[in-house]
Amino acid sequence: MTLQGVGDPLPDGARWRPNVWQLAWVGALTIFVVFAFWEGLERQLLDGAALVRLHYLRGGLASVLTALVVGLMAQVQYSRHARALAGVLTERTRQALDAQMLLQVVVDNTPSGLMILDRELTIVRANPAAERLHGGTLAGARCFQAMAGRSTRCLSCAALATLDGVGAACA
Repeated sequence: MTLQGVGDPLPDGARWRPNVWQLAWVGALTIFVVFAFWEGLERQLLDGAALVRLHYLRGGLASVLTALVVGLMAQVQYSRHARALAGVLTERTRQALDAQMLLQVVVDNTPSGLMILDRELTIVRANPAAERLHGGTLAGARCFQAMAGRSTRCLSCAALATLDGVGAACA
């Protein structure tokens, strides 16, 4: 998947990585500006001890400031990446809902009776044709009760064979 403005293209499942070259250039520029400022200040000092202390202060400050700027840039890149991913997620959610609505229309308008069963043979969902065929609301009932009027499952249960993947679907 390619996310515009967010570093390199990422294949599906890859983790986000910051644009390292951009962070390196920002860090180098920060170091240059800090060193140039302190270099000018050091040239004005004539005292040797103060000059040494200022020199070490410059190094420490440059390191901290560089880390701060690079961290800030990484956060900006991460935020861009998060916004791009949120857009992708929103679009895919919309597509999934559209597909689900289309499937619901197809199932509800199919003239054949369709039922979805769980492993305990409870009817989870039935389309209107199945409810017309078997007389009323089927959701929540056990299939052997609703379809065959039995209190126990059928001896050669085609639904269980289908759920186990060893038989043909119920006809």
